[in-house]
Amino acid sequence: MSNYTYRDYRPGDEIALNKIYKDTFLEFMDPAIEPEGVENFLKAIQPEVIIQRLIEGKRSIIVAECKTGIVGAVETKDGNHISMLFIDKSHHRQGIAKELMLQAINRFREINPNLQTIILNSSKYAIPFYEKLGFVCTGPERKRNSVLSTPMEMNVSNQMT
Repeated sequence: MSNYTYRDYRPGDEIALNKIYKDTFLEFMDPAIEPEGVENFLKAIQPEVIIQRLIEGKRSIIVAECKTGIVGAVETKDGNHISMLFIDKSHHRQGIAKELMLQAINRFREINPNLQTIILNSSKYAIPFYEKLGFVCTGPERKRNSVLSTPMEMNVSNQMT
């Protein structure tokens, strides 16, 4: 039996999410990221900015938690885009990221049963993880807001199990 439960974001979660996003990003970020990119990312994960994204709509967050609190989250947008996936370092390799991705994909399918592809922009660090799930790179690494990422997509018919 899993030590983790999964649920939708609740008001107040943004504090824990900010910490997980920040700590994980700083631990595993590409050393080639420019200081401006780090600053832009840290601004984008401020609790009030997380709340604003959710208020503006077409976004959702599924969190993973254990008895000590929130340990990971997947943030989605537009019914087919994984915009953030972060797991606290001490909980890596426990199946949390895969389960969060499965839940996000199932949510996308509930919204749009005819969904064909799911997209995301991956850091260099996460590409092997996403490839194991069935994502493929769809273009070269690119810079947006001074942060490097590689566009990836997955055909939903090839969904991981």
